[in-house]
This record gives sequence, structure tokens and C-alpha cells, in this order.
Amino acid sequence: MTYRGAWDDHLKHEDAVIWLEDPTALPVVFVRQIIVTWSTHRTRPVGDLHLPGRIVGYSTLRSDAPRNESQLFTRRVWWIADHDRAVYSTGTEPFEAVDPETIAPGVPARGTERSWKGRRTAEGSRQR
Repeated sequence: MTYRGAWDDHLKHEDAVIWLEDPTALPVVFVRQIIVTWSTHRTRPVGDLHLPGRIVGYSTLRSDAPRNESQLFTRRVWWIADHDRAVYSTGTEPFEAVDPETIAPGVPARGTERSWKGRRTAEGSRQR
């Protein structure tokens, strides 16, 4: 089951963020963020979520993270859709787009002007 909402309840149990791809080398400067209740493990990679794209990162949970009534854990997952492009016009960026530079365990990620307009801030990285 995939859904958005109730971030604070889930964030407090996060232990780490695992990047499957280097976020500074992605073809876009944002990632899509979702909360999934899917995994039976706190730290293993999330399974196949049948997303129209690829998973680029996920959170792991502390040992005290609770299971839901179905004995599953709820975690954040970051992904890129197959049709995502480097730059979106203002107001047309994906709803769930967040700046990878704002992602940390237990902290709400957010969209920034950089992620919406396609500009990288790290020294030596490309401008779009």
C-alpha cells in the first residue's frame, strides 16, 4: 500500500537514508518522495513497488519502529519516474518532488527552488 500523509509519525522512527544511486549524479535535481507500507524488514531494501520509474533511495528504521496491524513497516522511498525531465515550468513540477539535499533521517524533506527550477548548487555540478 502506498500513500501520502502522517509524515511525523513515521519520521521519528527513521535511522538512516540509503541511496541506491548518487543523488548528485541523477538526471534530474529532484526525487519523488512517497511513504510506503510494504516491507516486513526495517533495514533491507524495499521490494518492487511497481512504480513507473526506478527507486533511487529509501529510509531504514530503528529497532523500536512499530509494525502496523498487518505486521508491515512504513518507510519513505525516493524514486524518479521514467518521464521525469530536468526542468519543469513553475507550478508544473511533480507534487511529490523534493530536493535530495533536504533529505535526512527523521527530517521532513521539502521542495526547493533548486529542485523545481533544475539548478544544482554543489560546486562543480552542472547548471540547467
